[in-house]
Amino acid sequence: ILHVWALHVPGNNNPTGVEVQDVAKDTVPFHPYYTVKDAFAIVIFLIMFAVFVFYAPNVLGHADNYIEANPLVTPAHIVPEWYLLPFYAILRAITFDLGPIPAKLLGVIFMFAAIAVLFILPWLDTSKVKSMRYRPVAKQFFFGFVAVCLLLGWCGAANPDDAVIPALQGDPKLVVSYTADGQEATSEYKGGGEAYIDAKRFMESLPADANPSLSAVPAPTFMFRHFSLILTFCYFGFFVLLFFLGLTEKPKELPESIHKSVLKRHKASASAVPAE
Repeated sequence: ILHVWALHVPGNNNPTGVEVQDVAKDTVPFHPYYTVKDAFAIVIFLIMFAVFVFYAPNVLGHADNYIEANPLVTPAHIVPEWYLLPFYAILRAITFDLGPIPAKLLGVIFMFAAIAVLFILPWLDTSKVKSMRYRPVAKQFFFGFVAVCLLLGWCGAANPDDAVIPALQGDPKLVVSYTADGQEATSEYKGGGEAYIDAKRFMESLPADANPSLSAVPAPTFMFRHFSLILTFCYFGFFVLLFFLGLTEKPKELPESIHKSVLKRHKASASAVPAE
């Protein structure tokens, strides 16, 4: 309903962002221009669709889909379809409570808010210039927004507790827990393989009633859930910034009409071609 209302009341957009002034010069007939263009796009889509269906049906799937379902075992890593990965990353990025709202419910709210904000985008963009072709600052932030969405998809496909850059992750810390004089005590060891040898020697030196146990604590690192949280705030920050950019940004000078803008661009490209 919102789409139909926005199409008929505010009107649809065009690459120049200029209102139609002369129907005969600023517009083209729907047929054959749009029918041929849409038919060409449909044919290209069907070719790509057929390639995936008949030659590579498993490319966009996940290997875990071939594991027989077991109601008693939860999969180690649940991954939705690729087009839902950015929103799935936002859902997992929220790991903190906000007042009386628990983290799980807050993650669901953020996930649906990321979708709902797209429905009010025409009202968030307060600029009178409809095309970003004449809004250089907004165009740069838009490309940044696209990069944020792609990175969120990458985070959604990864394990949230994995390191974003594994090469920068340090060695885990070994902790020996034991009982001394009736109280719980711990001893920590760092340094990779040498730490394990030292921890085992320390455990062997303890008396039998100390009940020593060895555990590994992962080294603090920049995980995908941390990266997803930063990208989540960047995602929503774009829409807030878009609202204020429309009020403060000074756009470029608009052309007088659509046909003059198109003809001027074609003349410029024709003059750039060297003569034979």
